[in-house]
Amino acid sequence: MGYDFITDMLVLEFSLDEKKLNIRSPKENLWLGRVAQSIAEAFRFVTSKELDVDFSELITEWRFKRNSTGSFVDIYPHSG
Repeated sequence: MGYDFITDMLVLEFSLDEKKLNIRSPKENLWLGRVAQSIAEAFRFVTSKELDVDFSELITEWRFKRNSTGSFVDIYPHSG
């Protein structure tokens, strides 16, 4: 059983260099969340201007992820 849901989604993936950054425990690195949130808000601002919509109509979020290829911060917008 399945369902196809076609939508437009943009995810910006930023690779983190584990040799230069101490990201073993992202919850202990407060700066990582602050930087990710700042980039997400900047992206939200630019997107609202480009799409000519009110800033409050968009929401941007971020997430930290780690997999076999490395560590990443994803930033993604969605409508509120």
